[in-house]
Amino acid sequence: MIASKTADLVSEIHDVVSKIRSRNSLQSNPETSQETVISLADICRRPEAEAVFFAYKSILGRPPDQKGFRTYVTALRNGTLNRSQFLEKLIRSPEAGARKVRILHDATEAEMAAVDSGDVERSLYTANEFAINDVSEFLCFAYRAVLKRPPDSGGLENYRHAMAGGTTRDQVLRSLLESDEHKARTEPVVILGISPTETVFKELFAKVDRMATTILDLEMQLHAAKNG
Repeated sequence: MIASKTADLVSEIHDVVSKIRSRNSLQSNPETSQETVISLADICRRPEAEAVFFAYKSILGRPPDQKGFRTYVTALRNGTLNRSQFLEKLIRSPEAGARKVRILHDATEAEMAAVDSGDVERSLYTANEFAINDVSEFLCFAYRAVLKRPPDSGGLENYRHAMAGGTTRDQVLRSLLESDEHKARTEPVVILGISPTETVFKELFAKVDRMATTILDLEMQLHAAKNG
């Protein structure tokens, strides 16, 4: 209970500080018409938390509030948003208003691919993340999530043929999870709703989620201290 109230209070303090900084920024730069240019390549080279902080300060003129920080860092890490989509959301937000901000699309395909390959570091998923309609996209994501690599041509064709014959997505995922290649990994992948002993994994997921929230809060405080 105390921890919950403390977290709520910290959140309120962050919101108030952010609003004050935003107001002071607007007062010190009234009706500025100078265009801000954000380099997509620069955003791609920054870790998720640093990218969110930098984008907020560049586009909105303030550090991120706690809710925004959590939402966008999590989305970038989960692959729900890529860096370009994240910038577009900020630019089109009501708060950005009449600010003149332009994205410089200077990132190479390799740089974009590198930041979109965050699944290499993940080991925990939920089954609904694999509810992708396009078969090829589903298989590419499943391989990247479970085996941490793109599908080979033979495996891709075999699974395509199997799914055309009635094999379900759940069966494909179980097949990948039960493969020798996956079992040889030092850190196996868990897909809640697909992996065995689901009850145990649900509890693990809840604990990981709480830890992730705590880490995000600490990251935000660290970046706030560094960026003032």
